[in-house]
Amino acid sequence: MSLQEDSAPFQLMPTLDAATEAALRASIAEFGVKVPVLVDQHGRIIDGHHRIRIASELGVPCESMVVVVDDDEHAMRLAAELNLVRRHMTRDVLRAHVEILVVERGMILTAVAKALGVSYGTVWNAKQLISPDKLPKGAVGRDGKVRPRKYDKRPLTLKEYRTERRRDELAAQRQEYDTAPTYRAPVRIGDFREVFADLEPGSVDLILTDPPYGRRAVPLYTDLAVFAARVLKPGGSLIAYAGQSTLHEVIPNMAEHLRYWWTICLLQGSPTPAIPGVGVFVGWKPILWFVNGGTRVHPRMLNDVIKSERPPDQTTHRWAQSVAQIEGLIESLTDPGDLIVDPFAGTAAWGAFAQSMNRRWLGSDLGGAVIP
Repeated sequence: MSLQEDSAPFQLMPTLDAATEAALRASIAEFGVKVPVLVDQHGRIIDGHHRIRIASELGVPCESMVVVVDDDEHAMRLAAELNLVRRHMTRDVLRAHVEILVVERGMILTAVAKALGVSYGTVWNAKQLISPDKLPKGAVGRDGKVRPRKYDKRPLTLKEYRTERRRDELAAQRQEYDTAPTYRAPVRIGDFREVFADLEPGSVDLILTDPPYGRRAVPLYTDLAVFAARVLKPGGSLIAYAGQSTLHEVIPNMAEHLRYWWTICLLQGSPTPAIPGVGVFVGWKPILWFVNGGTRVHPRMLNDVIKSERPPDQTTHRWAQSVAQIEGLIESLTDPGDLIVDPFAGTAAWGAFAQSMNRRWLGSDLGGAVIP
């Protein structure tokens, strides 16, 4: 088989410096080519470009060994492995490999990482050492077309990776909920102080609810705290939406029965509503978090800022809130199989969503009556 010495598609190493070139030339002249040149089934050199070139110039025989490769990517990976076995992977060596594959071959960084058998972040760091003037404007794909290098992105930090992975998980969960069969969440019609009288003490894992707002609703929050202190398990949580204008009354009243834990900020999407007589455009809503007892059961971390990415569907109930807002709350404060209670259930959309997350749910509502 004739060797294609004029073509070096898999040459990963830079040109030899003068000292290394002279030493290799002297060795081949005295002892011949001690390590056979590796070629693929098409006669293309995978490893041994410098050896075959010097042997040809000296007129010295050069043995070759054929290896069958699946494709060019396989051959490139094999060439990288053979070079790295013989050389320590110093920063300069890695930079040289990356520069050849990126600058001369036009490969994107993901392909370079795969060819060299190293992480994407390692290749990214090595690319930063290459002069920007040398970097190509486009990348050559497998189909031979040149495209903008939009895939060469900075590698994610561990925090960014976890955040992105969690965002993908929640998106998949929302899609599953949107396409899942309709759940029939059980709702008891009537005042929660009456219809939940049969709930056993310490039987509820989480109370997640959105009570009415306004001064006339302040006593409801006190009764809600009394109810929660009775039915919540030790360490269970009460999550209650609230209005800003009555926080100074609601929080102290509820804190007489439960331990105040935190206030979570729900960022409102546009348009932001205006409060007449106050002169404020409301851009966020407080969500009060109380715990029954000295400490909470679930030690999972919880983000205290919730971004409302899409407005709630209020076609069936004017107080309805988006289910997307409660995903993190349910996941952080309960386990599958836990019981969640909502004394102000409205359309029970939260209940259906909680059931889709494998939580038990029970709600109550006055059946359309509202407190002005």
